[in-house]
Amino acid sequence: DSMRHIIVNGFRRTSRCRRTETLFIVTSLSILDIESAMTVCKYRYETLVDVDSFTDRPMEWYQAGMRKLLLTLFDELRIVKAISR
Repeated sequence: DSMRHIIVNGFRRTSRCRRTETLFIVTSLSILDIESAMTVCKYRYETLVDVDSFTDRPMEWYQAGMRKLLLTLFDELRIVKAISR
């Protein structure tokens, strides 16, 4: 299984936005790609956690209240295009 599971804590779309979210991202991109995309898009976050680095059952870390993002191939291609500029 080549899919990675990444948790983004304290995610905000802009610095003015007060409400934070916790994202649970399922993707084939690396954590460095996600970090680069966050920087390019000027999103704010507290931490990025690669769940696969410390567990064999990453879906057990998904909790109610987290926003699950299952990135499609097209989502990933847009991210790669954004960070390659």
